[in-house]
Amino acid sequence: MTSLAILLTNVFVKFYSFFTSLGDRLEGSGDHEPFRMYYQDFFENTAICTNIFLLGTAVALIVALIFYYGVCNASFSFAKRYVWFIFAVVSLLLSVFISNSMILGPSPEELTKTDPLDTGLYVSAMKTEGKRLAQTEDLIKRKQIEEETKNYMHESSVRKISYEMAATTGVLSLVLFFGFSMLIIKTPLRTLTKHGTGIPF
Repeated sequence: MTSLAILLTNVFVKFYSFFTSLGDRLEGSGDHEPFRMYYQDFFENTAICTNIFLLGTAVALIVALIFYYGVCNASFSFAKRYVWFIFAVVSLLLSVFISNSMILGPSPEELTKTDPLDTGLYVSAMKTEGKRLAQTEDLIKRKQIEEETKNYMHESSVRKISYEMAATTGVLSLVLFFGFSMLIIKTPLRTLTKHGTGIPF
């Protein structure tokens, strides 16, 4: 990663660590200790945190643009607060579902038929396992590594961090949707929407 990508990764890792249990997992606190390396390899050494943050931002912006410059320009009857609220919920839900899919990637059962470009918690875990296995020839140690990876793959709390981060991204998108709405109706951008200038208030 470039220096800018590393900086962004560090910023957004801290962002998600503040709102979720990611920080505890990266530090190996409590029951997370056996899986610390797996979490670090995925969340600290890839751009996943940056990507889902940007996803939430992009979804909020696109949904806001569609509402104000699409729906509100096309029909006065749909330029209503309840329609705006529906779009806000859509922004939240889209961000949750897409970011959750991005974090998890292919399931453990699908790993045998993944594309080399696939990413996700489980794909990353297999790469971490391969890296660890390459560092030892000890059969007992290798067996232990394989067992740890297997346990990680089937640990329910691994999915929990994905849900936590997806939910955080959804709320982020909701807040940004409101922010973009205010930007549109409180600035000269409002002249580009026919019927949306008074929405939500």
